[in-house]
Amino acid sequence: MARRRRQLLPWIFSGALLVAAVGLVVAKLEESTYHGRPREIDDPPMDPAQRSFQDIKRVEKESSNQEHLTAAQTALAEKKLAEAKAELDNINPDTLMFEQVSKQKRALQDAAEARVREAQALLDAHQLDQAVAIADDVLAAFPENAAAKHISEQRPPPVPIADPPPPFWEEAVDQFVRGDVDGAITLAKACAATSPPCKSGLKDLTEFASLNKNPAAVDAQKMRRLLELEKSIQGPTRPSRVAQSAGPIAARMFYQAAVKAKAAHQWARAVDYALQTLKADRSHAGATQLLADLKLKAQELFLEAYSVKTSSPESAIPKFRLVMALTPPEDDMHRKAEQWLMQIQR
Repeated sequence: MARRRRQLLPWIFSGALLVAAVGLVVAKLEESTYHGRPREIDDPPMDPAQRSFQDIKRVEKESSNQEHLTAAQTALAEKKLAEAKAELDNINPDTLMFEQVSKQKRALQDAAEARVREAQALLDAHQLDQAVAIADDVLAAFPENAAAKHISEQRPPPVPIADPPPPFWEEAVDQFVRGDVDGAITLAKACAATSPPCKSGLKDLTEFASLNKNPAAVDAQKMRRLLELEKSIQGPTRPSRVAQSAGPIAARMFYQAAVKAKAAHQWARAVDYALQTLKADRSHAGATQLLADLKLKAQELFLEAYSVKTSSPESAIPKFRLVMALTPPEDDMHRKAEQWLMQIQR
């Protein structure tokens, strides 16, 4: 039996502490208020059952207040000022922990001032995004903080999002893709006065219709312009009707223009027309061979320029430029020549 008493002592002691704590809360309440107002001398005595219920409600309320206070302390330790302020605002004004709450509010105010100084230092170091984020958090807790307002106002203005083309222009494009150029022009005219896409699109449509009236009279330069206009009107993702309908003819014209440009040592023009030839006819042997010849020439020039880039940079510069003219921009040799040219000219 004695051993059993020793085992129960800790539980008896804990229960006594709980009873004492509840009794202290009740005593404090009885000293200060009665049903939320100052207790008067002539107040009738409270029914024991009612007082017990009120005591339990008070303990529950203080338990909730303690949870909010703890959450506020945790948020403040993590420098989350807005979250800490929200937790403190959820604490009942008539809490018995008013001293702890007041202390936490002062700590929140001090933390806000420290965070503003931190944001200003970041702003001075041109770390705008981080500075503004801190300032916004301070303002969420203290909307009238002038220093935080000033920092928050330094954020760059939002990039305006361009309005999508009106449906009327999309209808005109659909007509063009279906091959009805005149119908597309009619639709574009109807919205040209109020829509910039319709206005610029009408100009492209009119030029396209003019060039496409007599396909037999179209030379390589006009054919290239037709393709450019088609791409501008319908976008780069749709297949080219011009290239499909005039494939062999376009390939022949582009190839002839490439050969002439090569003979005139207009290297960039020769490369461009050769590439246009292959777009019209992927298996065009002449254009393939022309590009291979030009690339071989580019390799010779690149090696010459590379060998004198240090000893005679003034001789290397025009050779690197010629390599770039002889090769398309996506070619690896083109990129290397461009890099060496930039390095030499520094």
